[in-house]
Amino acid sequence: MPSRGPNWIHGTIGNPILEIAKEADSVWSEDFHSTARVLDGLGSYLPQKLGDELLTIVWTLCEEGIELSAEHFAHIGRGETIYDYFTKRVMEEVDDAEKRKYLSQMVEQLGGIVAGDNR
Repeated sequence: MPSRGPNWIHGTIGNPILEIAKEADSVWSEDFHSTARVLDGLGSYLPQKLGDELLTIVWTLCEEGIELSAEHFAHIGRGETIYDYFTKRVMEEVDDAEKRKYLSQMVEQLGGIVAGDNR
C-alpha cells in the first residue's frame, strides 16, 4: 500500500514539513501536475493517465463553480454549494460510473474548498 501524507505542502521555503518529506524520501515537486497521483478508495494508485484526467476534471469544475459563485453570488440560494454544482456537472458530463465514483471521492476530500452540505 502506498504511503500517505500531505497531498500538498503550502510554502516550501523554510517549511519543516518539506524537510520531513525529504528525509522520508517522499515524492514531491513544486509543479503539482508533474507528480500528482490519485489513490482509489482502497489506497492503491490509479493509472497515471486516469488520475491526470480525473484531476483535470476536478480542478476545472471547482474553478468554474467558484467563478460562477462569485459572478452570481446574489442569486444563488443559501443552501446551494459548489459541491452541489460539481456533482450536477459530473452527472451531466461523465458517462463512466467508475470515473463518477472516483470524482465523488476526490471532491469530498477537498472539504472546505467545495463547501459541502453543512445545513
